[in-house]
Amino acid sequence: PVSEVSTLWQPIAILLGLIVIAMFFIVVVVQTDLQRPLRRLDRAVAALARDEYDVPVPRLANDEIGRLASSFEEMRRQLRATVTGAQARAVIASELNSPQPLERALAAVCAQLRTSSGADTAFILVNGSEMTDSFAVIEGKELDVDVATLLGGEGPIGCAHRHAGPDALLVGAASDSPEARTGLHEFCTAPLRMGRNVLGVLGIARVEGDFTGSDASLVSSSAEQVALSLERYRFIAMMQRQASTDDLTGLYNHRFLIDYLGQQLALAERLNTPLAILVIDLDHFKRVNDTYGHPVGDAVLSGFAQTLVGSIRRADLAARYGGEEFIVVMSNTAAVDARRVAEKIRAAAEALQVPIDGGRNSVSVSVSVGGAAYPEDTTTATELLATADAALYDAKHGGRNRVCMAGERAGMEGSTNVTSVIRPRRSAQ
Repeated sequence: PVSEVSTLWQPIAILLGLIVIAMFFIVVVVQTDLQRPLRRLDRAVAALARDEYDVPVPRLANDEIGRLASSFEEMRRQLRATVTGAQARAVIASELNSPQPLERALAAVCAQLRTSSGADTAFILVNGSEMTDSFAVIEGKELDVDVATLLGGEGPIGCAHRHAGPDALLVGAASDSPEARTGLHEFCTAPLRMGRNVLGVLGIARVEGDFTGSDASLVSSSAEQVALSLERYRFIAMMQRQASTDDLTGLYNHRFLIDYLGQQLALAERLNTPLAILVIDLDHFKRVNDTYGHPVGDAVLSGFAQTLVGSIRRADLAARYGGEEFIVVMSNTAAVDARRVAEKIRAAAEALQVPIDGGRNSVSVSVSVGGAAYPEDTTTATELLATADAALYDAKHGGRNRVCMAGERAGMEGSTNVTSVIRPRRSAQ
């Protein structure tokens, strides 16, 4: 026999059990598929609120929550690129406006560009000008190619150099281009444009992987800042050069010479190396002005200045001391070597023919040279200049067109146009 009550409760118990099991599975599903992704998304969004843009939003399932997470991740990437770009621009502006050598500032710019974009190489290539030779500043993988070749080539850098606008170009390097032969294939480049003039090219490059629009924006704005800095540096250099050079001859002027001589003598004393100075005067120059006029006299001075520069080393300094008097400062040079240079200058001047009357006639000149050396003749810049000037005085009074070196003895062999003077050291006074 079966009780009616037990028969009624069995289905109810089974139904309740099924309901409990279903609710359990619903809780598990909600916990797994909804609450846990929502908590992960909430943590990622909270990180964005704290300006932590380097923490990626996790990838979720391809549903409404997953699409919401993807939107937040795209927003994070854009915010990160914007913040990184703004920080990079601020650092670049600070480096370019800080009081430091130009190439050091450009190196800091390249380092910042490479770090911000994650590129393999960042570079700045600058054209040569009347103020400087062409040069390159590179951070990362080297571009072992001549600057002029890259700027004038058909690769990404050459395209940017010829680009008419200031915006950046995203260009891949062809397999036969000089850039591709360095191992770099993807480029983001912009011209260093100043008005109508292009001063060079700035860019970043990767072995593989594309650049983004944010990278292009950073390169473009950086190129504008670098172009302004290059123009400012060139303007300052031009002003400094004009302040330190003689307008007629292009040689350094009296003021620059005095500062330079003091610096070189202090360096020679610290390094225990010799230093020599030559004082050169054009013989009978007043007669040239009186006979042919001052324009011809200026041509003679300019012509001799070119001859003088061609007769000395690139490391030596030639200056116009005043009027028809010139000075050469030679570091790491003893008296005996300075005398050979002086004789070379004297012979070159004697061979100089300055054309006049449209080339139908010419004017010849000669020079007298006096020289002195540190530490053989004196130990101060003022006395060195005075001693060389005194030797020049002896050369002119000994017949002109000759060389006199202070401190040489009469028996020293040399050219018939070389005499010697033995003079006690004296002060500038």
